[in-house]
Order: sequence, then structure tokens, then C-alpha cells
Amino acid sequence: MSGSIRRIVLALAALMAIASPVWSQTFLFADANEVGVPEALRDWIPWVLDAGQGGDRRACPSEPNGPARICVWPGPLMLDLGSRGGRFSQDWHLFAEDWVRLPGDADAWPRNVMDGDRPVPVVERDGHPAVKLDAGSHALTGAFVWSETPASLATAPGTGLLNLTLDGAPQSQPRLEGKGRLWLSDAARSRSADLEERLSVQVFRRLDDSLPLRVLTRLELQVSGGVREERLGPVTLPDGVPIAIESPLPARLGSDGSLRLEVRPGRWVVEVTAYHAGSVQSLARRQLPSPWPAREVWAFAAHPELRRVEIQGVESIDPRQTPIPDDWARLPIYLVGPEDRMRLVEQRRGDPDPGPDRLALERDIWLDFDGAGYSVRDRMRGDLNRLWRLDADSELHLGQVRVNGTPSLITRLDSSAPVGVEVRQGRLDLVADSRIEDEPGRLPASGWLPTLDQVRAHLHLPPGWDLLAVSGVDNDARTWLTRWTLLDLFLVLILTLGVGRIWGWGWGLLAWVGLSLTWHAPGAPQLVWLNLLAAAALLRLLPADAIQKGVTRLRWLVLWYKRLTLVALLVIGLPFLVSEVRSALYPQLERGGGGFGMADTLVGGFGRNAVPEAAPNADFEEILSDTEVAVKRAPASSARVPEPLPPPPMMDPKARIQTGQGVPDWHWSRFDLTWNGPVGTSDVAQLWLLTPTWNLVLSLLGCALLILLGLRLAGIDFPRRVGRFATLPILVLGVWTAAPMDSAVAAEVPSPELLRELRARLLAPPDCLPSCLDLPMLGVRATPDRLTLELTLDAAVDMAVPVPGGGDWMPVDARLDDRPLKGMSRDSAGHLLVPLEAGRHRLRLEGPLPATNQLDLSLPLAPRAMTQDVEGWRLEGLDARGRASGQIRFVRLSETRLSAERELVQGALPPLIQVDRRLSFGLDWRVQTRVIRLSSPDSPIVTEIPLLPGESVQTPGLRVRDGQIQIALTPGQTRLDWSSRLEPSAELDLTATSDAGVAEVWHLNVGPIWHLDYEGLSPIHHPGEGRTLPTWRPLPGEQLRLRIVRPVGEPGPTLTIDRVDLKVAPGPRGSDVHLDLAVRSSQGGSHAIRLPEGAEPVEVRVDGRSLAVSSGTRQIDLPLVPGEQRMQVTWRDPAPLALGFTPAGPDLGSTAVNLNLSLQLPRDRWVLFATGPRLGPAVLFWGVLLVLTVLSWGLGRSRMTPLRMHDWLLLGIGLALAEVWVGLLVAGWLFALGWRRRLDETGSAWRYNLTQVGLVLLTLVALAGLVGAVQQGLLGRPEMQIIGNGSSGTLLRWYADRGGPTLPEVWVLSVPMWVYRALMLGWALWLAFRLLDWLRWGWEGFAHPQLWRERKAVKVAADQTVGDRAPGRP
Repeated sequence: MSGSIRRIVLALAALMAIASPVWSQTFLFADANEVGVPEALRDWIPWVLDAGQGGDRRACPSEPNGPARICVWPGPLMLDLGSRGGRFSQDWHLFAEDWVRLPGDADAWPRNVMDGDRPVPVVERDGHPAVKLDAGSHALTGAFVWSETPASLATAPGTGLLNLTLDGAPQSQPRLEGKGRLWLSDAARSRSADLEERLSVQVFRRLDDSLPLRVLTRLELQVSGGVREERLGPVTLPDGVPIAIESPLPARLGSDGSLRLEVRPGRWVVEVTAYHAGSVQSLARRQLPSPWPAREVWAFAAHPELRRVEIQGVESIDPRQTPIPDDWARLPIYLVGPEDRMRLVEQRRGDPDPGPDRLALERDIWLDFDGAGYSVRDRMRGDLNRLWRLDADSELHLGQVRVNGTPSLITRLDSSAPVGVEVRQGRLDLVADSRIEDEPGRLPASGWLPTLDQVRAHLHLPPGWDLLAVSGVDNDARTWLTRWTLLDLFLVLILTLGVGRIWGWGWGLLAWVGLSLTWHAPGAPQLVWLNLLAAAALLRLLPADAIQKGVTRLRWLVLWYKRLTLVALLVIGLPFLVSEVRSALYPQLERGGGGFGMADTLVGGFGRNAVPEAAPNADFEEILSDTEVAVKRAPASSARVPEPLPPPPMMDPKARIQTGQGVPDWHWSRFDLTWNGPVGTSDVAQLWLLTPTWNLVLSLLGCALLILLGLRLAGIDFPRRVGRFATLPILVLGVWTAAPMDSAVAAEVPSPELLRELRARLLAPPDCLPSCLDLPMLGVRATPDRLTLELTLDAAVDMAVPVPGGGDWMPVDARLDDRPLKGMSRDSAGHLLVPLEAGRHRLRLEGPLPATNQLDLSLPLAPRAMTQDVEGWRLEGLDARGRASGQIRFVRLSETRLSAERELVQGALPPLIQVDRRLSFGLDWRVQTRVIRLSSPDSPIVTEIPLLPGESVQTPGLRVRDGQIQIALTPGQTRLDWSSRLEPSAELDLTATSDAGVAEVWHLNVGPIWHLDYEGLSPIHHPGEGRTLPTWRPLPGEQLRLRIVRPVGEPGPTLTIDRVDLKVAPGPRGSDVHLDLAVRSSQGGSHAIRLPEGAEPVEVRVDGRSLAVSSGTRQIDLPLVPGEQRMQVTWRDPAPLALGFTPAGPDLGSTAVNLNLSLQLPRDRWVLFATGPRLGPAVLFWGVLLVLTVLSWGLGRSRMTPLRMHDWLLLGIGLALAEVWVGLLVAGWLFALGWRRRLDETGSAWRYNLTQVGLVLLTLVALAGLVGAVQQGLLGRPEMQIIGNGSSGTLLRWYADRGGPTLPEVWVLSVPMWVYRALMLGWALWLAFRLLDWLRWGWEGFAHPQLWRERKAVKVAADQTVGDRAPGRP
């Protein structure tokens, strides 16, 4: 027993060992994003996640502010360097396979690199040494060898912690640049102490002609010698106000532009930014002594949307002749000397005469089923530069308009003005539903008053309609007329002339008409006519009684060529005739037709979910001006700014926004019409349409003429023997018409789009972004030489957390949850990154403080609360509650450095701010103002901004006095927002402040319920951008006057029924009716529908919610809310299913589009006939019956069988209701027996016997078919050949494009199934009796003169016959 248990335990252990990799892999790849992935796609997950990036990276922590993931985490980099080389060690942790960059470069290549005790190959990647490591933890070590200590050493940019020992001395503050360049400054200084002191300066200036004009001065310094202080400048141009400096060296920039630098050997770049107030007309440089260069290189960045200027007075040079920065190479470059002056000759401010509007229109046009008009859906896209309103022509009756996804009110400026909608300049995406109810033969190209660049229209014609020709368009619409080519005309004329020459010009005219009507129909015979005509012509030339054997043999070959051509004509022509007649009688059955339900619904809904809600300041993010580029260079601020009020509603809730008449969702025959610009209101298309009636007449006429032409070419003379030879094609035609059409569905493998969607879902970022991290508490402890930070961090998901560090202060010790932190990276902004799992953590960072009087420490996360224990320092940057924003400043109380060093600390520079005002004119008038710092973020800014006339500040915490708001920006804070209300007025004057340090920007967001005119300044246009607001950039003191009026709304429906599905299930005691409505409304309220007389409501549901309903009431009140809704109403109708049944429909109370009516009959009903809307079921049996009647008449006249007309008709009806193919089999069997009676007795024995065997086999098959047909008829269902719009024998479906308030009437003729059973029983009994007679007749012919013939008997019979014919015999 114990042995068995032991074996079981060992087996389980082995099984677990085998399965553990699978479990671990399942656990590793388990992800919340895999939930809901279809089983068919799960096998594709590893493939889509690989994508050339090293496999599944979902385990890697996410970046704090984006979807990217960080898979490589470096530990502290330990460097021990000397004059002859050194060693390095660094731990790495990888969440996925990736490349790891090593310290060093081409001049200092790492050697003997080991991963633990395993050597690893080092290769060059992107110009740096790198190794490829698997997921997991790695300990890398290596060595350097050099002849002298280099000035710098390249390290991995993501290195967070660094310990440097140089010549045996630890370096407390190693100088590490943002890109990973480690400066070995002591070694460089020791080598340069004995060198000659030299300073070379190159000056490059970039002039940005914005408002205000800004000048970026770039100084490129080449320094040799020792560390010393140098004075340069003033580096700014005259009248320039310095606002920012970026320098890798200790520097101080004075308010007059003078620059003091502590230089050291090397190449350095210092950038100084200044601005020039007002409208700058000229600029000149200063005359400065050496080392200032004699000539400066200026680059001019024009902003033509602000103003257009012409540069004069300076020499233009080739950018390739100067060492300018790469990002300046596409700008015009000028060489400026001490005596030169650049003149800016202003030619235009703003855009007083903007370019033309560039609009393109794409239209879907549906012709009504009855041809009474068109439904139109327009999509207009492009750029608006001039128009503020789009008006429609009088021929276009607007129903619904959406501008950039938002429903718009259709209005008139006055009673005589055209209808239209308010639009705003910028990128336009307009969707409009409308109607054209003029003459169908005249179609306007656009229907809109503005001139368009291009119009593309897709004309949809319903079943039965066709487009013969069109004029007034710029493309080939592939109409019936344009499908004719010269080759087609040549072939038809050749056939017409040939038939006319041979059989007379009457037949030639018949051939011309028949071929012209059918030549371009799908599947029509074409080249086979030429072969048949050639064979008929050759037979007329070759005599039948020719004496020469060659002529006789040639005629025999031509005769067989004609017979084969006739067979080919039958094979091609009969299916074509079937398809053509069926399409003419039942257009809804046309092959290659369309369907219902458009995949691209452009309109959408009016609901709250239809228009995405914008974030409070979303518009500002879209319209950031170029002046904010300077701000992006400053450290990001997390200062808490007052939240602005939500944007005002742009639409009056009481406004009756039109929902339109709705558009159909069917697609059938499509013709593309194109007009190339300019396209105006005078451009129209003239259409020659073929109606269903004429289509039926011409199709039947063409088929009849082709039949006559084929019979004539086959050699049949008219009117003799017409009936005998016409029966065969008519028979096949009827059978083919009754045959149902099959369709196949092909399975597809996942498409590239589906796989990309799968990858996007699997790698979707956390849904908590950008608020997945929080810093509840920050503790600061500082001594004169050391700083300790204690952070309490909350992470909602596994993420990389940015923490303080980098720049002037770097931690040397990091502990996470009281354990040493082994991995720390750095982002592109220089912030340290720490990987955290979801949860609460405590992080402790500690490091020495630099020997400076001031230290600015950036806080990537703003703490909720803060404690401080500071000794020897003063802490700045806290608000009144003691909380820090995005940056704190340490100011030393006891100075220990030299006075020269203390003086090289940058002081406060003059401020420059930009005031962006966004005026929103909706139902309420509001202003959202954003103050953006353009100057250095190191100093606080306190100023006053004047308010607009009638402006009332709504944001709490801000002080307003004497019409001005007082603002204060703390160090590191780059912006401040507030919201206000405006008093509506007919006119509004905007005046810019006269303070040169304030640049104003005005944006107008005018809702669709207002129309705007202005005078004064010209607005700014940004061509090619997306959604833009009208923008003005005034100079100090300039004014703009606005005039605002409210257009009058155009009456129109506010409720549209886009789809109606009525399903009726009748029974012997009543009917169950289900009504499904797709409703679109722009206003709340209720809508009433009335049920038929005597109906009893059962259930009412709106958007899935069940509503209470009173029994006995006919009126159902359905609640409406703005947007799209689905409504279902179920009731019982007491009317039973009768012989003739018409379901009673409800009164919808409104017109509707896309009406679907379905009738689900019980299986014990036999549908005989159905009628209703044109697009519905077709009962093909009655057409088959008509064909059977004609065939029975023709076959009954034949003497080859004993069957008369009534026999053939009864036999055909019974077999058509049961098994159609058996009818062909039985008819062939009977004619084979009749042919057997006429068989020549002098034939060979083997042919005679083979015929007998074939007849026996055919008889057995025919009798088996008859037995099967009788069984199917008695036990199965009748084959009435009901098809069309998805209909069948028990499910009848109709579709109407428009209707309401009452639904189209349908009528069904049906009888109980026992009637069919009784009729089939009588038919089976009749068949049994008649079959006995047919078998007796067949046996007589089969047995005469004998059942089986011997070869000898044949020979004797033949000799007897020859002897009887010998000459001289009596």
C-alpha cells in the first residue's frame, strides 16, 4: 500500500515539475487586458507582443505619464578610475530581454566585461558599447585602460546613482550631464593649469518674429588655460530685455545684458533669451571689444501668420558656410557687422485677406423607391479661412447638420436669407442629411452656396432602376451608354450586317435591337454569336448535294461546328435568360445586388455620449502659441492652480435642434459622379434614368429577340415548327428560374488590423493614467552639508515613479521600505525613476549638498503634505499652508565659499508673461484666462492684469481690485488659470494692456447659436491645423471691436425614426406583434404611438428598461431624452390568421425611414401568394406554373409520347411542388421510350442491346425519382420557391425606404397545410393510375421486335434486305 502511495506521489511530483513552466508562463503572461480575448486570437498573443521588441513587455513598469514601459533598471554605477585606467561595476535588473549600454565610448572601450563569473560579448550599438541581457538580475564588471585620464566618460543615460573614486579620492559631487556624460573635472583642471589662457567666442542669434519679438543669443566658447572668471557683453541687442539664461558654467546675467562666467577648459555653449517690446522695425548689434567676434551670424524665424516682413540692410549668406545649429539650417541666415542694421519692413499684420476656403464634398445620394426624390447625406471637409457660415441652396432642404461631431442648429440670419449653419474657421468636418424633391432627372452638384474644390457623389439607385446616361459631370460614371466601347459597337454592327445580308434586313433590325439591349448585361452571350453566324453563312455556301467528296466532308465539319456552337449558345444563353427574366420580374433578386445596414454611420446620435466632453482647458492645449516653446524648456511645475469652471454650454437647451428626415441604409446599384473645382450652384448633372417598368419591358423584349435570333441562326424557318423547337429553352428557362441561388461564406484568418487592435489592447496603459501616483507626505531634513528626503508614495499599479534628484544634487544612498534600492533609472528630463509595485511605499534618499549658496530642487510629484527639519538653510517655494509646488529652493544661511563664487549666482531677471484669454459665447458668456510664464521660472512674479469690460472672476482665491486681478507665480510655477463670466452685449471692445512685459492673445469660441462680425485688428490663421479658434495677437494698447447677433432657428422635426422593425407572428387565435424603433431626438419629452384597434399591450421597453403599461389602452407614451434610443413595444392582436391575412400596423405618429416588416407564419400554413412593398418576397412558383402551361401545350402536341396537355401539366405541377429535377428526368425518360419505338431495326446488335440496357437503367432511375417525389410531396413541405430579402416559406420580409405614420400594407394568401397534403394525395393516386398506362405503353415499344438481339440474326436480316433489293428480283 505504501509503495502505491509512493508511486502516486512521485507521479504527481513529476507532473507538477513538467507543468510548472506552463503555470509560471501562464502566471507571467496573465494580464487583465487578456480578459475577453476570443479563443481564436489567444494563440496569436505571443506573436503580436513580440513585434521585434524582445517578447512580452507587459511585466515592465509603466512610465508615470505615458503608455511606454521601462524594462531596464540600472543599479548604482561604481567607478574607480586613475591615470592609467580603472574598473567599473554595476547591477542591472531586466523585466524583459533588452540591450544594456555600458560606460565608455570609442576612446575608452570597456574590457574584460563579465556578468558575474561569465564573460559577455560587447558590441557597438548606436556608437556606444552595449551587451544584450536576458530578463533577470545581472552583475556587470569591467575595466578601462588609457594613457591619461580623459576629460569625460560616457555613461548610460538612465543611470540614477553614481559613486566615483578618482585617483583614490571619493568624489562627493560628480558632475554628470543629462545625456550621461561624466566630467572628470579634476583631471582636466590639472592638465590645463600650465596652458596659456585663451578664449574664443562665436555668436549666433536666432530672431523669432513673434509677439513680442524674441532673440536667442547662442555663445559658443572655446576655452583653454585655467579656471577663471570672464566678462562678456552686454550680450543682448540694444533695447533687449533679458529673461532667461542656460549655461553649463556658473554664470550671472545682469539686467543690462552683461554676462559674467566662471570658465574652464573646453568647449561650452551658453544661451541667453531676451525680448523686444512693441512693433520692432529695426535691430542692430553692439560694438564690443575682443574676444567678441567682428561679425555675428543671425537667423531669422518668420511668423507670417503674425506679420509679414521684408528683411533689408544685412547680407544674406549660405547656411552651409557657417557652423550654425542643425535646427537653424532651414532659416534664412545673415552676416551682421558692427555698422549693420537689420530693417524689418512690415508689409502686413495678421491675415486681413485670408486665402480661399478649401472645401471638398462627398455625397451619398439615395433615390426613393418610387422616384419621388432623393435622400442626401453630405460630408464636407476642408479648411475654412473666410467663411463663418455655410448656407444651402433652395433646392437642398436641410434636415440635420453636425459640425465636427456636434449637432448644429439650422438657422436663418433673417426671413429672406437662405438656411444654413454657423461654422468656425479652421478644419471643418460637416455631416448633413437633407432632401432633394425636385425632378429626379436634375441633380445639383453640391446644393451649397460656397464654391467647392471638388465634389464626389455616390448615386445609389434602388432595385429595378438603372442609369442610361449622365451629362454635366467630369468623370466616366459607367452608365449604360459609357460602357459601350468601339469594339462593342464594331461587333454588334458586324452581327447586324451579317444577319441582314443572309436573312433580310428585318432580321438584321431584330438582331441590332436584341443585341443592343442585352450586350452589356451580366453573362450575356457575345462572341458565340459570331461563331454561329459564321457557321450559318458557310452552310449556305456549301451545297447539300455536292458531288465532290471534299465539299461533302467540309460541309459535314461545318455542320458539326454549328451544332457545337449551338450547344455553347445554350450553355451561355439559357442561364443568362433566366437571370435576365428573373431580374426584370423581381428586381430584388438581382444577382450582385446590395443589402441593408450601412457600416459607416456618419450621423451618430445627439446623446451625451455622442459628443466627448472636453477637459477644462482642452482648447488651450490645441491653440498653444509659439511663445510657449520657451516655457517647455523650464522644469515642469506641479503647482496647484485654481481649477477653472467647466466650459459653458454652446447650445441652448430650449433650441429646437433639427434631427432631419433620416436617410435610408440600403445600398444596391452605385454610380460615382465627380465634379472637379471650382464647383458652384450652377453645376448640375442631367440624369437619364430607366424606371423599373421600362426596365421590365426592355429586358423581356431583349430576351424575346435573342430567342428569335437564336432560333433563326439555328436554321429554323418561321412560322413553321416554332412550337416544337421552342419548348426546350422554355423548359430549361422555367426550371432554372425555379432553382434557388446559393451563396458561400469564406472564413478568414485574422486581418492585420485585427492583430494590431489585439496588440493595442494587450499593451493598453493603465486606466488610472495620469493619476496613478501620489505623494501624500514629503519629509525634508537638511544639515549644512547633507540632505535627506523621506517620501511616502502611493502607487495604484506597478509604475516607474519620478523622484527628486539629478542636476545640482544627487543621492548616493537610496532605501525603499527600509531595504537598499538596487535599481534606479533616469528619464529624458533628468528626473530619477524608481520602480514601484502597486501599494504604499516609503523611500529614503540621502546625499551630500554642494558647496553653493543656493540649491533648487525639482519635485516631479507635488506633495500633499510636507515636514521640514532644516539646519543652516532657509527653505523657499512653500505656500501659506506650508506645501511645495513643483520646486523648492534651499538658501544657505552661513556662507563658506569665496565671494567671487558667491557673486556668480543668477539673480532675478525681468519677467515676461503671456495672457491667453479664451472668450466662449454660448448660452452663457465666459472667459477662461491662462497666464503663461515666458521668462525664467526661478523667480517669483507678482503683477496685475486688467479685466475685460463686464468680466466677473468666478475662481476663488484670487484678488480683484479696481478692475484688475492680482496674480502671483511662485518659483517653478509656469502658469495660472482662472474663469470668469461676461455680461452679454451686442458689442464688446477688447483692449490690450500697455505693459510691455505682458503679451496678450485673444481666442474666440463662438457657439452655433451666435453670428460674429468684427472690426479692427486682423485675425491670425493657422493653415493646415486642426480645430482652431479665431485668434488675435495685439500689440500693447491695440483694440478689437466685436458685434454678436443671434440667428433665427429654422423650423424642423426634432424627432426622427431611423429604423422600424415590425415582427408579426400570427396564429389561429391572434397575433403576437413586436415593434422595435431606433429613435433620434434632440429634446426631451414623450412621443405617442397608437396601437391597432383591439390590441392589448404586453410590454414596453426603452433602452433596455421596462416601463409600466396599462392594459386596454391603445396609446403608448414613450419617454424621450436627447440622443439615440431603442424602443420596443409588444402587443397581442386578436385578429386570427385567415385565408387572406393583412396584419394591422400601429400609427407611429411620425414619418420614418428604413421600415422592415416581417411575418413569421406557422409551419402548418401553405403560402400561396404575398404582396407588399416592392422589396419583399417573390413567390416564383406561379411563374413556373405559367412556363409549365406553355410547355404542356407544346409537349402535348408531340406524338412521341401518349401524354396529352393535361397529363404534362398535372405531372409538372406535382413534381414542381416536390422535386423539380425529377420532372426533367421523367420527361427525358418518356421521350426516350418514344424514341425507342422509332428505332431503326437494321442497326448493329451492340447498339441495339446497349440502347435496351440504357432504357432499363433510365427507367429504374425515373421510377426511383418518382417514388422519392411522391414521398417528398406527401411528407415534406411544398416548394413554392419563395425568396427575396431573406424570405422563405414561413418567414416573409419586406423593406420600404420611407413611410409613416402608418406602415405599408402587406397581404398574404395562405391555406392550412392539410390542403396541400390532400391535393398531393390525390395527385399521387392519379400518378399511380397513369403510370401503369405509361409503363404498358413503354413495354410495348421496349419489347418490339425483341428484347435482345443476337448478332447472327442481325446478319441474316441484313442479307435478306440486300437480296430483296438486288436487281432483277421480282
